[in-house]
Amino acid sequence: MDWDRVRNEAKEVRGRLQQKWSRLTDEDFLLLDGTKEGFISRLQERTGLTAAEASLQFDALVENLDLDRTHHGVIHLNAS
Repeated sequence: MDWDRVRNEAKEVRGRLQQKWSRLTDEDFLLLDGTKEGFISRLQERTGLTAAEASLQFDALVENLDLDRTHHGVIHLNAS
């Protein structure tokens, strides 16, 4: 998922991030409006993960949002 989409869906992303990393604060989540690097840097500070680990875990969590939406989305049927 690209960063622009993360920013556009910040509420859903925030909920998932709060479930995984409860140490993140409201101020930390404001960084979702900035750059991915800025948010990953803050995630590192709060969790003690390396930059690579924080980025991988964040990317995996955000990719699961796409999977959830794909499998649980509404299916529209054509009335023909």
